Amino acid sequence: MNTTHVQGDLFRLPMQARTYRMVQAIGVALLVTAVACAIVVAFRLPVPVAAVVGVAGAVLGLDLSLIPFRHAWYRYRVTDREFHVSRGRFVLRTITVAVPRILHAEVSQGPLLRVFGLADVRIKMVLGDHDLGPVTAGEAEHIRQLILLGSGRDVDN
Repeated sequence: MNTTHVQGDLFRLPMQARTYRMVQAIGVALLVTAVACAIVVAFRLPVPVAAVVGVAGAVLGLDLSLIPFRHAWYRYRVTDREFHVSRGRFVLRTITVAVPRILHAEVSQGPLLRVFGLADVRIKMVLGDHDLGPVTAGEAEHIRQLILLGSGRDVDN
């Protein structure tokens, strides 16, 4: 498992997750910028294309500068008894769920996540879903198996 142990029994996301988030932010910014520029040109709006690109670049710069902080302030713990995710430094958001209350755990891995060897874990409950990740693909499968074991279900290999 490529996770970093932090305080107590909490873990941080792997470094590939930080890189993945940066690549994802750049891709989204390029797509949004291209669509915005196409709209400006197609509808002959009185907005310079350079201004659209400049604003998009500023927003991307801000987003890229915040990703390392989001990564550093994300911690999690999954055992056969509980699922715990903690996010944030100034506004701390903590989710703790008893594993028997979880209906099932879903591991997903899109093409970009696969390139980085990562996967997302989503737990589903009657009252909503919670996400964890991205974590390494091996860690995601380990988390899924822990949740199945903790809820008394058979683990398929």
